[in-house]
Amino acid sequence: MSVTLPLCESILPVGPDSGRTQVLDRFLTEPGLELLPVVENNRPVGLITRGRFALGLLQDGALSGSIQAMTLADPVIINAALGLDDICDRMRSSGDAAPGVIMVDTDGAYIGVISATALLLALQQSLRLERGVQATKTAQSSTIPSSSARDRELFISAVAHQIDGPLEGIISLSERLSRHPLNSDGRTQVHTILETGRGVLQLVRHAAALGRIDAGDIVLAPEPVILGNLMADLEEAWRVRAEAAGLTLMVSYEGPQDLTVSVDPEMMRRLFNTLVERALSVTPRGIVEASLKAKVEATGVYLEGRIRDGGVSLAANRLARIFEPMPDRAGGSFLESVGLALCNRIIGVMHGNIRAESNVGSGSSIAFDLLVPELAFSPAQSAEPRTDGRDGAIRAHVLVVDDNATNRMVAEALCEMFGCTSEAVEDGVEAVDYAATGRFDVALMDIKMPRMDGVEATLAIRALPGAARDLPIIALTANADPDDVRRYLSIGMCDVVDKPIKSDILRNAIRAAFASTTRIAQSTASAVA
Repeated sequence: MSVTLPLCESILPVGPDSGRTQVLDRFLTEPGLELLPVVENNRPVGLITRGRFALGLLQDGALSGSIQAMTLADPVIINAALGLDDICDRMRSSGDAAPGVIMVDTDGAYIGVISATALLLALQQSLRLERGVQATKTAQSSTIPSSSARDRELFISAVAHQIDGPLEGIISLSERLSRHPLNSDGRTQVHTILETGRGVLQLVRHAAALGRIDAGDIVLAPEPVILGNLMADLEEAWRVRAEAAGLTLMVSYEGPQDLTVSVDPEMMRRLFNTLVERALSVTPRGIVEASLKAKVEATGVYLEGRIRDGGVSLAANRLARIFEPMPDRAGGSFLESVGLALCNRIIGVMHGNIRAESNVGSGSSIAFDLLVPELAFSPAQSAEPRTDGRDGAIRAHVLVVDDNATNRMVAEALCEMFGCTSEAVEDGVEAVDYAATGRFDVALMDIKMPRMDGVEATLAIRALPGAARDLPIIALTANADPDDVRRYLSIGMCDVVDKPIKSDILRNAIRAAFASTTRIAQSTASAVA
């Protein structure tokens, strides 16, 4: 039997003449459905992804009409007898990032689909098995993967990167749509798109991070972190999501309020965020608790974190296998299993311990502990820019510059989510004119545009008279290799954010740019006074 056949889902297809309402009903009634094959006379003729369909509806708002514009007309079609490497080769040679593949029998008849997400997980599982075999042979081969393993690692990274961007855009646009007046059906539809999109996005990001750790590509980057601020930020990040689900999130910190430690902040945030998200997803009602205790000892600061959910109690066999990267028969979704496996790897990299326990009554708790260095570090020295509002919003007015309408919508949606206001223009010529008005705190600048590109626009803005020339400009580009980044910074851009845009990276870039603008304005005011 083919090793890929167990990954294949026998999804009931739709015909090319199906209506948009029929397709929407399928996505609404089947929340886990990522790919919907289009089949005619038992032969695949197209593929509809949840994201592509949702983006099409968001852009034209019409439920009537053909599904042709939302259909990928040239999907990757694979004979079910082929293996994982054959699928990778076909997807790699397809040009654009493929959301998955359609499986057919030797006669070309439709069998089912394999999503890119399922493929990522299968590839990582095969890599782990291959590394295990290599480790039993020689110490050298355990550190130098085979060419096949390297190819798979590169392929996993590329596919995860290509899935990430469109999903982030769909989620941002859906969040924006959810704030508009909608009837009950509309709210349900947007909520379904949002929750499914968030789940798939997290699964892809967890899988990609898990692969990087397994490949030894993750290097800790310790920074000064104030533990009280870390937990306050955690509560701010998840409070609204918890309330929307009808749950109470209780976040606590026990330790010296200004205690500062040396730890990788990205790793700590990913660890807590993954565990809190899992706890919220498995808790039907009641309370989710997230706590951190810090105790200063002679050898450093002992940290103990605990996330307590209100879900069902887990059996002993499930607790024993809860950190394995694939769900077992005892229960657990792909997202939960991959997320917990990632947490286990993160704690391993940080030389700590993690465990799962059953609560008294109901639910379970995930607890971890680690020892980190203490720093003599004053909060006033923190280089991390803070927001200017108690609600965490960034009170900046942003100029969005991009010739692609979808990219402009995504950037504006993200700005709105951060608490910013924004205006958008289509090219560098308009950007210079708008920047000259002095109305903006930050500009988000695409690089490749007609009439005047982002580099030319930045140079023109820097040549403007008065304060307008000091407008902080953040490059938004898919061309972000080290040489490009050095060039953009050398002409006066303050930061570079890679496309597809990740919301947390853009938020931090805008926050830092806005903070620098505020400091300049305050210094100028002081000088005038």
